[in-house]
Amino acid sequence: MLKKAFKKMWSYLPKRTPPNTIMWVQVPMTADSIDDKTNIIISTINHLERNIKINNHGRPRKEVCTQSIEWESI
Repeated sequence: MLKKAFKKMWSYLPKRTPPNTIMWVQVPMTADSIDDKTNIIISTINHLERNIKINNHGRPRKEVCTQSIEWESI
């Protein structure tokens, strides 16, 4: 009974994540080789880097370090 009441109250509370702010990416669960797996991971990271935007909302800007990895040298 208490669990049901808590779920009902929880549904009325505002959610932390606004709608249309979550991105789902479908990737294969298996790969034929390590090179294919590496290519899947790199292309997924590149896709996320292009599509995730930073909203400052008036806060002071923090210095962010990003890594650029040259996979061709591996």
